[in-house]
Amino acid sequence: MKKIGKKIGIVDSCVDTPEEIIIAAGFTPYRLFGDPTIESDKVNEHIPPTHCVWTRNLLELAINKLDKDIVGIVTTHGCDRTNREFDIWRECVDIDFMYFLNSPRKRDEIALNFFINDMNELITQLEDHFKVKITEDKLNEAIKKMNEIRKLLREISNYRSKAIITGSEFHGLVKNVQQLNKDKALDLLKSKQENLKIGNHF
Repeated sequence: MKKIGKKIGIVDSCVDTPEEIIIAAGFTPYRLFGDPTIESDKVNEHIPPTHCVWTRNLLELAINKLDKDIVGIVTTHGCDRTNREFDIWRECVDIDFMYFLNSPRKRDEIALNFFINDMNELITQLEDHFKVKITEDKLNEAIKKMNEIRKLLREISNYRSKAIITGSEFHGLVKNVQQLNKDKALDLLKSKQENLKIGNHF
């Protein structure tokens, strides 16, 4: 498979999905936010209206076809809805690769080892399915890139306290970064930061 421009969709109600693994596999991590403009139609056949609006909307979006460049889905343990609806995704959504990543709620050594084992399994399944090799060098490069992105976001966030940017502007930037190719995200953040330093608004 040619991976240029291909994405792995992320369904995560928190921030536990290791984007670095997806990047090291040659894909763009692409967080799914949903689409508030679409009606709940097909999803009603599978999920009662009492379920979370966000997860219902994501499933409706996926049943109606996601972005054509999304070639896989990683759902990370976050809430009861994302956990239980993963089985429905596997039955109803036309995507070959799906993985459920168990993110433990505890933060002790046993939980850490459990999470490491599950991330290693994600690596194995990505390698097997897409015929790629996720090396330590690729992981280190991806970690460095994501750390730089997070650092820039923290620095840009500080401009909110100076009333130079609004919370909604920063929120929009964060959402954009979570769907962009990470090299493009870095370029975007560096440009935004430079503009803020010289007093230009978004």
